[in-house]
Amino acid sequence: MNKIRINQELKTFVDADTQSTAIGILKVGEYDIIEIKNNYPNASTDYIMLTDTEQKNVWICSRYQETSYASIIQPTLDFNND
Repeated sequence: MNKIRINQELKTFVDADTQSTAIGILKVGEYDIIEIKNNYPNASTDYIMLTDTEQKNVWICSRYQETSYASIIQPTLDFNND
């Protein structure tokens, strides 16, 4: 499962829409990604569903125009089985 690193505290939402109900604040840290919606609903924004610290699935806006609020952590492959 891919993870995301949140770079600053972010509001969490019920839907992939900042106009939907805000349900909390996500702290800086790493979280499991459930779903990604790039360029949704238009090219200005990206949204990511993740599991918060209370084990609830929530949406965050991970990018607005040129500003990124989070980054996907690329998994590393270990070919030496170390």
